[in-house]
Parts: sequence; C-alpha cells; structure tokens
Amino acid sequence: MDENILLKASEIEKRMQELSNNLEFIDSQINELEQFHDSLISLKNWKDKEMLASLGKGVYLKNKLEEKELFVEVGAGIVVKKNISETQKIVEEQIKRIKEARISVLLELENTKKEFDSILSKIK
Repeated sequence: MDENILLKASEIEKRMQELSNNLEFIDSQINELEQFHDSLISLKNWKDKEMLASLGKGVYLKNKLEEKELFVEVGAGIVVKKNISETQKIVEEQIKRIKEARISVLLELENTKKEFDSILSKIK
C-alpha cells in the first residue's frame, strides 16, 4: 500500500476534524447571538424599573433601568451609544455573517469528505 496515500488520508481526516470543530464553534456563536437577540426583545418590552445585570461567571448585580440605550462595542475597543433597535440590527447582521461563514465551512467539509472518500476507495 502506498505510504503517500495513507499520509494524505491522515491529513484529510485531520482537516475534516478541524472543520467539524469550527462548525461546532460557529453553531455555538449563532446560538449565543440568537439568545442575545431574544434578550434585546425582552428588554425592549421591559416595564419594570429594576433588573439583574450579569457581570459574568454567574454573578449578577441588581440594577435600576434608567434608560433603554446601550453602549455597544463596534470594534477596536470603540464603544458607541445605540438604542435597542439599532443594537438588534447589529446583532442580526452578525448572525447573518456568521451563518454565511457556516455555509462556507459546510461546503469545505463536504468537499474534504469527498476527497477523503476518493482516497479511501484507492486504498481498498
């Protein structure tokens, strides 16, 4: 059996695993952004003046809601003030871009799997 074919099959299998891992990460990012988007909808309809604000790692701070404007990081550490609707649009655009990236990764995974299957047929 040709060692080069086995080496190539091993490399392709490793690439397929990397792509699968990337796909899992992308899916978790999409899920996180969609949950955040839902939270923005809830905030938009929030009538109470008090809420719990997450500080991270399961720690919350009781907070009074004085205004419904958010401070949104737009890149390079730059923070701008946005209303909830503007923030929703930003999140929707992020979800759209990540879903497009997901499609690219899926296509690459599919092509890599075809290449792997082709090499496997040469081994048999």
